[in-house]
Amino acid sequence: MRLSPLLVPVLCLVSACRTAPKPDGGAEGILADDTAIDADGDGLTGADDCDEGDASIHSGAPEICNGVDDNCDGQVDEGVLSTFWADGDSDGFGDPTAAVELCAAESGLVTNGEDCDDTDAAVHPGADEVCNGIDDDCDVEVDEDGRTVWYRDVDDDGYGDPETAFTDCSPGDGAVVDGTDCNDTDADIFPGADETCNELDDDCDGDIDEGVRALFYVDLDGDGWGDPSATTEACTEPEGYAAAVGDCDDADAAVSPDATEVCNTIDDDCDGDVDDADASLDLSTATTSYADADADGYGDAAASQTTCVPPSGHVLDATDCDDADAAVSPGATEVCNTIDDDCDGAID
Repeated sequence: MRLSPLLVPVLCLVSACRTAPKPDGGAEGILADDTAIDADGDGLTGADDCDEGDASIHSGAPEICNGVDDNCDGQVDEGVLSTFWADGDSDGFGDPTAAVELCAAESGLVTNGEDCDDTDAAVHPGADEVCNGIDDDCDVEVDEDGRTVWYRDVDDDGYGDPETAFTDCSPGDGAVVDGTDCNDTDADIFPGADETCNELDDDCDGDIDEGVRALFYVDLDGDGWGDPSATTEACTEPEGYAAAVGDCDDADAAVSPDATEVCNTIDDDCDGDVDDADASLDLSTATTSYADADADGYGDAAASQTTCVPPSGHVLDATDCDDADAAVSPGATEVCNTIDDDCDGAID
């Protein structure tokens, strides 16, 4: 039966006329169950499509960071936001207590929250640690790389006691960086000081009086002159030693370089010459002898020598009145010959 065209609208109202279905089961803009309009054509309506004006927004869409509830779960950008931290001092490191979640960084925000002082641009991880009482590099330690080892300098000679080491930024008065003083109670004792002969290690090199001690020689006879064969080094003259050297007989106090050469067959003054061979001989200890040219045992008073040992041809008697005639002498017999034979001053 053919219906009148006038009845078609009425029948459509009663029977909910349908358009041709879409490939996914619904007609253009209408879901298959005829319950709602799918204006954006994404195949979902109602609670599954919270924005019928955007086909990319529906319950099956991936959430992206765009300030929109893309998957219609009632949350915006959940799970896709990035965390940023406020960087108040602009040193590239953020304040860990000032975090925000955004899709993209904004001015004044950074991607880390590692700054331990966001009010000081010189303080941040990786900064140089300096000695200032601040944790400059944010590693929880303070001044661990900037402190200096100091030593107490009680005697104020510029060198500290190695037993008093401590670390600090500013140690104040009475501390130095050199800890090599070997006696911190004496300002004259320190490394580099002049070594003096005082039985102390003045220059802190471990040696005492090196290079400044005097050489002394053993003086067994106590005459002030030492034997060069036995020596010692000291600051002052030790008992049994002498500073002067050259004693040639250290068992006889009368023999030394400053002794007087006398007639005794000894080298009294240690000059290598004995008695008559020594030009410094004290002649008061020598004997005067007289030439006995005629060998009669009586010498000529006019020809004398003073020596320790009378030389050959000399005698101690000086009473010969004619030393050219052996028959004339104080011991001769006076005979009648016009000569004073017996040297008594009377002739014949």
